[in-house]
Amino acid sequence: MKKGFTLVELVVSLAILSISMVAITMIFSVALNTRQKNDIKQSTSGHSQSIIENFRAVRYDKLDNNLYKGDMTTGVSTFVYFNNMSNFNTWFQNYINGTTQITGNVDSSAYPSFTGNQFGALIKISKKSITGVTPYHIYVRVWKLAKGAQSQSVREIYISRDPL
Repeated sequence: MKKGFTLVELVVSLAILSISMVAITMIFSVALNTRQKNDIKQSTSGHSQSIIENFRAVRYDKLDNNLYKGDMTTGVSTFVYFNNMSNFNTWFQNYINGTTQITGNVDSSAYPSFTGNQFGALIKISKKSITGVTPYHIYVRVWKLAKGAQSQSVREIYISRDPL
């Protein structure tokens, strides 16, 4: 009696090994893709929170007297493109100083692409009348331009007068 493997056994074992390797490769591919999506989502989430914190630091009176160029029915909105928060902070400082204004409205359902920048932010500012108080509603949506809607993060706040 000869010892060893038959050709059929060898082919079957190679087929099982091949199927196993394909499955393992697919698992690693899905894991890598999920990690990349989570990294992008974490990045856009951090940027949207930073933008909200910038607006939170602006007092209601400054918004009311100098910055807000909308009315009670329409509000204002704009797209801002940036590579990092330093770029956005430069834009925001220009907004606070009055050299950049948000006066119109943009199509908020769009995710426009803009070459040369990594991130886009939709900023919508409006005044709401809520039981005798008129706070500002600030809505921020940030997304990675190369990934579109799947990478978006949204934050919003209401800013009202400080209590006396």
